[in-house]
Amino acid sequence: IIKSIQEKPAAEQAKMIQERMAKAGAKKHIYYPILAATGAKEAVEPIVTGYKTSSGEAQKSAFEGLCALNDDSVLPTLLEAASNPALKEQAVARFIALTQASATLNNDQKYMNYRKALETNPALKYKNQALSALSATQNYQAMMLASEYMDNAETAQAAANTVLEIATKHPEFYSAEVKALLEKVSATLN
Repeated sequence: IIKSIQEKPAAEQAKMIQERMAKAGAKKHIYYPILAATGAKEAVEPIVTGYKTSSGEAQKSAFEGLCALNDDSVLPTLLEAASNPALKEQAVARFIALTQASATLNNDQKYMNYRKALETNPALKYKNQALSALSATQNYQAMMLASEYMDNAETAQAAANTVLEIATKHPEFYSAEVKALLEKVSATLN
C-alpha cells in the first residue's frame, strides 16, 4: 500500500487510505498508523475519532496513529488518553514531546501543557522531562511550579535546574521569594 502511494502528495495519500478504510469495514483500524504516516492534516480527524469511538484493538491502533501524528490539535486527545492507565506513560511522553516541538504554541501555552502533564502524575522519567522542559518557557509561573518539586529527591535536580535557568535570565523576577528559591537551589545542586 505504502509503495503504491508514496509518490503522491500527503493529502492525496490520506484520501486514498481513507477510501481503503471505508472498504475495510471492521478491519479499518489497521490503517490508522499508515494514515498517520502520511503526515497529512486530513489524517488527524479520522484518527482522533477512531480513538474516541473505538475500543480494544481498534482503539490501540488508533492510539498508535495518534502518537505518530505531528499536529498540535491532537494534544487534548493525548491528554485524555493519559487517563487510561495502559496508555498513560506513552500518552504523556508524546504529549510532552509534541509540546516541545510545537512552533505554534507560545511559551504560556507550553507552560500550561507541561503543568497538565505533571498533574497526571506520570512516571519519574516524564516528571523530570516536563520539569526540564519548563525552563524553555522562561516564565515566572514555570519557575514557581518547578520549585514545588524541589523537595522530592527524585525530581529535585530537574526542578532546581529549571528554577536556576529561569531566575538567572530574568532579574525582573527577583524578590525575597526568588532569593529563597535560589538559596534552596544552591543547597540542592551541591
